[in-house]
Amino acid sequence: MDTLALVTMVASTIGTTIVIIAPLWNKFIKFTRSWDVFMRDWSGEAARPGHDKEPGVMERLNNLDGQFKKNGGGSMKDSLDRIERKISSIDKRLAEGDARFEYIEKEINKNV
Repeated sequence: MDTLALVTMVASTIGTTIVIIAPLWNKFIKFTRSWDVFMRDWSGEAARPGHDKEPGVMERLNNLDGQFKKNGGGSMKDSLDRIERKISSIDKRLAEGDARFEYIEKEINKNV
């Protein structure tokens, strides 16, 4: 085999390998970047100059879970309970007012 044929075969093999491997390599790089973003989001990041600490997924879920339990006034559960009590009180007062208006209407209609 002469040298020119050998060089041509090696060059075409290298070219074909690059054409096949380059798109796969790009997909691999894209996957590793997205995996890195996912893992940073999952585990959180420590505070660094110019950036606050970012909690991970489990820490954020624990914070949310704490909002659905009573803790003496500051949780969402406590707020909802206060709102429910106030609405019940308002409903009771409205029902009493309705009864009074019905009584007044009956008395007025008797006299007419």
